[in-house]
Amino acid sequence: MMQKNHTNSTVFDRVISRIILCCGIFMLFGYVLYAIKLIIYPEGWLPPVACAGVILVLGAYFLFGKRLPQAKWCRVLKTFFAAGLAFYVISFFVMIGVIVAARQTCIFPSDAPNDCVVWVFGAKIQDDEPGNVLRRRLDTATLILQDRPDALCIVSGGQGSDEAYTEASVMRAYLEQQGIDPTRVIMEERATDTEENTAYCMALTEQYQLQSRPIVCVSTDFHIPRIRMLLAREGYHADYCASGSRDIFTYYTSLVREYMSYVKQFLQWAF
Repeated sequence: MMQKNHTNSTVFDRVISRIILCCGIFMLFGYVLYAIKLIIYPEGWLPPVACAGVILVLGAYFLFGKRLPQAKWCRVLKTFFAAGLAFYVISFFVMIGVIVAARQTCIFPSDAPNDCVVWVFGAKIQDDEPGNVLRRRLDTATLILQDRPDALCIVSGGQGSDEAYTEASVMRAYLEQQGIDPTRVIMEERATDTEENTAYCMALTEQYQLQSRPIVCVSTDFHIPRIRMLLAREGYHADYCASGSRDIFTYYTSLVREYMSYVKQFLQWAF
């Protein structure tokens, strides 16, 4: 009987170790890519710290895991650790599924109503120019605005700690370079996250008495589900137009960041 219990324990430990290894490699891959991206485009200290934390936790486990006592509490701890990593990876892929499904419900720029109000959500800027992700969002908005002289636009984005200008001011200047009359572009320069983007855009839409017009939200496809979730929570209806990302490197690292944004959002709602 003792031999059987020992065998079952060994199998259990091996399964748990494999789960930790597979999930850990997946997480490490994402955070390392994110850290590399930040070396090129610095955005803050949190992702590199998160990456270092993942490396330290996994390193400590595989260096000292076999030396840990075989007490019951230790096995329970290992089980919870493996379950947490597995939940992360599974929920990450669920998020990707939601993004893919949401993409199918987005409209094309050519389908936007003639008198719509386009909300363009901000993203990283480089000096006084939009970054690659933001440029694609603005190019998508330009396609809508160019053929619809009655359409208006709200560009939303404040000034980050490492940014010389507000995202909104850079966005309006870019749209003007594309031939869009700046009088058609309303700037929202306070938002620092997506929740504020949606709240301030709603407020400006009401301030300018545009709430009777159709709303078209323009952002990257991975960002659309969270915008939809926030607006649905407020009972606000809008159409969505997704600007894709051609850069798989940026896209993957953005998915990692988007996942953490969901975690932050749900924690804010919970507490």
